[in-house]
Amino acid sequence: MKKILILLCIFTTLITICFLFTGCPGFGDPHPANPTPTITPIDPVLCHASMNIQPYSVTVGQNITVQLIINNCGGTTAQNVTPTSGWPVESSMVGLIKISGPSPFSQDIPSGTKAYFSWVYGTNTSETVNFTCNASGINPNNSSIIESNIASGSVNIGP
Repeated sequence: MKKILILLCIFTTLITICFLFTGCPGFGDPHPANPTPTITPIDPVLCHASMNIQPYSVTVGQNITVQLIINNCGGTTAQNVTPTSGWPVESSMVGLIKISGPSPFSQDIPSGTKAYFSWVYGTNTSETVNFTCNASGINPNNSSIIESNIASGSVNIGP
């Protein structure tokens, strides 16, 4: 019984110290005097563009799919986001035939989400093709144009 009282006393002392010096997360005042603010931009921010090419290595005659992924890290929906080039290729383009895309042509991207744009190309010549593309949209707060970074990728078209 004496051990239980000692443990209870130690526990009570630790809780008291915790309240006095650290605020013990989960206990005490749920609204501390100096909370750390979470800052979320009010404007939309096309913060990250990336590219996915499938398959990344093909033979002549196979199709490839190029996907541009755009993230909106801002606090508002980015409106009418469109790839800045309907033909995201940086090469001689001899080895490609555009079958479709971009699909969709444009879309709104809500805060904290991603959007996907896709193209499909046929291949007809052996070469390495480099793709680059970004996207732009409209900030609904002031009608200004916002842009993402440039995403890139490549595909090897073999014989």
